Amino acid sequence: MPTVFGNSESLWIEVYICNKKCVIGVIYRHPNNDIHSFTLNLSETLHYLSNAKLPFLICGDIKINELQQDTLLSVGNYVKTYNSYNCLELITKPTRIATASGTLTDHIYTNLPTGKLIPGILVNDLSDHLPVFSQSNKKFLKQGI
Repeated sequence: MPTVFGNSESLWIEVYICNKKCVIGVIYRHPNNDIHSFTLNLSETLHYLSNAKLPFLICGDIKINELQQDTLLSVGNYVKTYNSYNCLELITKPTRIATASGTLTDHIYTNLPTGKLIPGILVNDLSDHLPVFSQSNKKFLKQGI
C-alpha cells in the first residue's frame, strides 16, 4: 500500500471486523506541507484502497481548514479528492476554536456505511484542538461491514 505522504507522518493498520479487512489510517500533516502535493499523495492512497475494495477510515490532524473549501482552490480540491472516492467527512464542525473564529482542521473520512458510525468532538481544554472520534455501534460489529 502506498504510504502517505511526503512531509507528513502516518500510521496504517488493518483490522478485521466479522472476518472482513478494514484499513484505518491516522495522518499528521505538517503545517508547511504543500496542500497540492499532499492531495496528490492522498489520491494515490485512495486509488489503491478503492481498487483493493477495502473499507477504510482515515483521520487525523490534517491542518487543512475545510471551512475554506468554497474560497480556496487547494482546499476544495482536497475535499473533492475524497468525494471522488465516495467518502464522507464525519466531522463537520470546527475543531479548533479561537475567540473570534474556528477552523475545521481535524478530519475523519470513510467509505464505511456512515449510519453505523457515531462520530463526535470532545469539548475540553487539553490542547488548542478538540479531539475527534468515531465509534461503531453493536449492530455494525455483529453484522460486519
